[in-house]
Order: sequence, then C-alpha cells, then structure tokens
Amino acid sequence: MPRTRSNIHAIFLLTILCLTTALLFMMSGADSPEKRTGKDDAYLAGMKFKVALHEERWDDALGHCSPTLNDAAAKHPSPQAFFERTTPLKLLRNQELGAWRTRSGRAGPVEHGHFVKVPWPKDPAAAETPSRLLTKGQSSTHTMENWYFTHARTHPNAKWLFNWEPVPVAQVFEDRRQLQEQWDTRVETFREGMQEKFDSVEVRLVMNKTPFERGKRIPLQIDVVNGGEQTIYFVDLLETDDVYQVIVRSEDGSAVRARQKPLPPPQQILVHGQRELVGGETERICKINLQDLFEIDAPGIYTVQHQSRNIVFGDQMVFEKNDPFAEHKDLRINMHSYGFSRYGFVSSGKPIPSNTLQFEVRESE
Repeated sequence: MPRTRSNIHAIFLLTILCLTTALLFMMSGADSPEKRTGKDDAYLAGMKFKVALHEERWDDALGHCSPTLNDAAAKHPSPQAFFERTTPLKLLRNQELGAWRTRSGRAGPVEHGHFVKVPWPKDPAAAETPSRLLTKGQSSTHTMENWYFTHARTHPNAKWLFNWEPVPVAQVFEDRRQLQEQWDTRVETFREGMQEKFDSVEVRLVMNKTPFERGKRIPLQIDVVNGGEQTIYFVDLLETDDVYQVIVRSEDGSAVRARQKPLPPPQQILVHGQRELVGGETERICKINLQDLFEIDAPGIYTVQHQSRNIVFGDQMVFEKNDPFAEHKDLRINMHSYGFSRYGFVSSGKPIPSNTLQFEVRESE
C-alpha cells in the first residue's frame, strides 16, 4: 500500500501518546488532574495534533488550531489544502518541534514558541514547499530557515491551540528575505555615517616596566582611548576569548606559541555588553599576564600587539515604537545588548588594531 510507511509512523506516535497519557495520569493521581502542569497539557495536545496530521484527520487537526486559523481554513477548498498551503506539512509532521521561547503567567506557561527547520532555495524563483531536510548537495543552493508558530492558551483551564500566519509558506520566507535586504541596506547606510567617530579612537597597550625576568610575570594593560569629542560605544568580548586576540612575536618576527589556557568556571566568563565612552576619556579594558598566555621561555626582544577583533566598536541605532526591525526574531540586531527595547547595536565593521609595544626578557640575575 502506498501509505504503509505513513500509517506505521502514525501508529508509533499514537502508541507514544497513549503511554505518555497513562504515565502522566499515574504520576498526577486519578483524582487530582489539577496536579498536571501546563507543560504536560501542551505536550499531549501537540502529540494529538501531530497524530491527526499523520492520519490525515484534517478536521481533528483544525480542532487544535486557533479561531484565526479555522477562519482562514474555511476560505480554502478543504482543510487539507489549508495545511498544505500554509505549513511545511511533511516537515511539521515528522520533525521534533524546536522551541525558541516560553511565556509564562502566574498559573504556569501560557504560550510556547516553536519552529520547524525548512530548507529553502536561495533563489526566490526556485522556491517551493519542501518535503525533506537539507542534504549535502543542497548546501550551496539552499539555506536553512525557521518556520515559526505558537502553542498557547488564554487561561489555565483553556485548551492549548496552535497558531501561525495563515499565508503560503513561500510568502513567509519571501517577506523575510525582503525584510532582510531592507535591514542590510539600512545597516550599511548607518554604518557609513558612524566611521568618522572612530578616527580618534585608539586601542592602547601599556607596560609599566621592561625588561622582565625570564619566567616571571609580564603584565600588559589594554585601554580604549576616545580622543574625539563624540561618545562612542563598543562591546567587550575579551573575557570569552582564549588568547585575547593578542599576538606576541620574537625578534625574528615569528609568532610566539600560545599556551593551552584552561577554561575558567562558567561564572567567571563575563561579557560586559555595550559600553559607553564619552569623548576625551580612557577606559581600562583588562590587565593580562603574557607569561600565562604565551610560551615566552627564552631571553630576547619581543613585540606585542592587540588585533582588537574582540573589541567590537559601533553605535546604537534608535528604533521608533512601530519599527518592524525592533524585535524581529530573524534579524540578529540586539545580539550584543542587554535587553534594549529601543536601541540596537550596529558594529562599525572595522577593528582598530592597537599600538605595537616592544619588551625585553632577560635571564634571572
């Protein structure tokens, strides 16, 4: 039979659903349904929805969807046509649902955000509803996109219902592509206008003394100096980097080998987020010991420079209240911010290498 594999998959899902229901029932107590969590209810509802899709019980599947989706389905020739047109149906039925957010209220979860990974052609003219995951041969022609939907309830005793934008999948990804192009243009325009700010900005290395005794500490201070009049912004990622983007060279110009640096405990890995430096001021970024980071084991003359790729300079883009880019989940605008709602950090796209310092290492006396 042509649908044998699909039927077997549906039976397997139904078996898992029955076993999960029985287990939750025993764990929660037959007379105490209130002990079940919203997460349990949402999971069971999701399993029932997927089983209905597998068994092509389209009306039952719509029973797990929001009134908005039911109204949209009524405008299609059939519920099946609705699901085939507005969802990546085969992937929705077969993929484990990814989660990207959970919104909770006083009585527990009220909304789960999910996504399905969809391989989508980079050429819009070749777009079609996909039925399988990205293969090795598709990597140059396709990109992996997330198709988003939600699973929500209005109050603790309400039914969990799925919801998504009831438009063709191709339209969702094409709108997203156009939005990304608009954003890229906006960023480049904004980036061009900020470059002058950084003409007077310097990443400065400071050593208080030289020479150093072999095997002893070689302290190095890294400062950011704003020699201009305008306030600048930057993101300090140094403490997540193994070697701080510092390069040490010996007298013949060869790079000194970095030591294997043990990872610090998680609580010691700190990212400072956006930092502000007003005109005319200097801020110390960190102080490091080169002896701990590099195999500076022989006497001689050395040079050190910081490449500054982990000090990201940029500026804050201000978003108006209804700006479509302010909170768009597909555009990584606020990746370096601490929850700003009206500001997005845009990098200048150009690192600022530090000055080069020379120091000497001598044998111990």
